[in-house]
Amino acid sequence: MAERGAPKRGRGRPAGLSADQIVSAAIDAGLLDLNLRDVAARLGTGVSALYNHVDDRDDLIGRVVDQLVGQLELPQPRGQGIEEALLELGRAARQLTLANPGLASAMLRDPDRPSIRQKAQEGSTALTAEGADPDVSILLGSDVVFFVTSAALIAEASRSATVRPLPAMTIAESAFLDRMADLEPDAHFDWALRSHVRGLLASLGRGDLPWSPEHRKR
Repeated sequence: MAERGAPKRGRGRPAGLSADQIVSAAIDAGLLDLNLRDVAARLGTGVSALYNHVDDRDDLIGRVVDQLVGQLELPQPRGQGIEEALLELGRAARQLTLANPGLASAMLRDPDRPSIRQKAQEGSTALTAEGADPDVSILLGSDVVFFVTSAALIAEASRSATVRPLPAMTIAESAFLDRMADLEPDAHFDWALRSHVRGLLASLGRGDLPWSPEHRKR
């Protein structure tokens, strides 16, 4: 029995509830179709208790992104070269997005979020240590992560809808799609990532940079 005069705990507000607990519960619930009612239920409380720690659903999603982006493992300098370092970064980003469906779309909706910019800067430092030009290292890392998150977004969309060949497709095009569907996902991704990285490095080697005059708005 509670002592007379002891402060009462608000209804639906378990003792010790923290923002970190709410973020952890949100990660467990998953970012896809995340809703505060589900998060509150996992914590054994009501939705109103969450608002003592987060502003709204968007704020909670942002906090989840901060937490997960912080877990992205960056390549460690060990003299492997720029291409291998970028491949390592891309594979790590893929594992993170595979383990957390919905993260890719959340990152793409708010690419200038401080946690993302901070991780990009850390990645730039790691790539520079592998020999990348400091002026383009952040571009290289950001481009690879964007490639991976875009691929993850497409994969998420394809799982929620049936993709059928268009009537105008040729027999060769349909056969190509069939062959692609039979590929082992990890091997297919690795091939696509390596091709992208090599193309990116080749473009930079030719001086074809995003800030080159031909790419500026007219």
